[in-house]
Amino acid sequence: MKFKNITILSSTALLLGCATAPLSTTDEQQYIDKINTSLNNNNPATALAISKQFIKKSPASAIAYELQAKSYQQLSEYDNAEDSYLQALKLMHNNNVYRAEYAYLLCSDRQYSKAQSEYQKAYTAEQDKSTTNGISLQAKNYNLAMIVSSTADCYNLQGLYDNAIESYELVLQNKDVPPSTYIGISKAYLAQQNYPKAALYISSYPGDENESTALNLKLAALNGLLNGNYSLSPTNRKLLQTKIALLSQKQRQPQSASNKLTAPIVATTSTNHVTTNTSVPAVKNSTTKPAPIIAGMTNNNASAKAAQVSQSNSTAVTKPLASESLATQRSRFKKRIQSTKAGKHYIIVEPQDTLFNISQRSGVSQQQLITRNHLKNDAVPLGVKLYLD
Repeated sequence: MKFKNITILSSTALLLGCATAPLSTTDEQQYIDKINTSLNNNNPATALAISKQFIKKSPASAIAYELQAKSYQQLSEYDNAEDSYLQALKLMHNNNVYRAEYAYLLCSDRQYSKAQSEYQKAYTAEQDKSTTNGISLQAKNYNLAMIVSSTADCYNLQGLYDNAIESYELVLQNKDVPPSTYIGISKAYLAQQNYPKAALYISSYPGDENESTALNLKLAALNGLLNGNYSLSPTNRKLLQTKIALLSQKQRQPQSASNKLTAPIVATTSTNHVTTNTSVPAVKNSTTKPAPIIAGMTNNNASAKAAQVSQSNSTAVTKPLASESLATQRSRFKKRIQSTKAGKHYIIVEPQDTLFNISQRSGVSQQQLITRNHLKNDAVPLGVKLYLD
């Protein structure tokens, strides 16, 4: 009996040891890839099931909870998604990209003020990270780009397409661009019915071109070119029709459970190459009141993506568009500056303004702006005078 008890205890210990053994890097990456593939193909139910397995195998993994949050979010289960994001942030509190993704969840749930606060917190914290303390400048810039791209996704959700495009174009000036930026800016141009630019950007998407998200956007853009008021030669029209037929055939092909298409032709807003399904509204303007979310970032060492595309062009769209330079932004900003009788200069704060971009475009440091305007923090209230000197 004594030996039997020892055997049982030993077996139990062995089982517990197996249950809590950490996953290998290879196994962890397989879970991540499977979940991302399912999400990118609009199959959140599969993604959620895999993420639960991932958490069971690795309960201390922040990325497992982050991916579970994305799965819940794509299923519109916002409360569960929020719980998962908060757990991910608890496990990795200094991951500002996770915080930006959480902000996007809040934006999806129309909690715009709270989303603004989380975006600003994420951006400021990432900006303040020291590049001499474990993070490279390249990694820091990429994280900042992901945060700003996420704020642009939030603008898209609100129908603020011009603001979204402005932020996406600033991200495109970065040396390393998050793949989701191409998805987001394509969606924004589609919503404005600017099909040449939508086609241009989705053709530059560096991810898997067979993902349902990319296929849907390409089809929407190319159908817009074919059926819109564009000057197409017979040859280019034929090329368009052939390309659309090929993409439509790909879309109809049966796929595995993890790649099953579950949505019609829609655009998809995404963060960190993981997507959230939203329909493309065919409108040019929105009456939705914007939230004053971070509107952009700059990178002095960035290589700008540049070139114009004509609306009479064919579908062979391979060159990126010209992004607005910081000099151009500053020139536009100067036109907003007004003067008091005493000669003090100020602007009226607009929805797209943040302390960061006002500082970038005015040349006045954020701390000086806070001091001169007696601000309690880096939040700038809408509609007030913000003094620059």
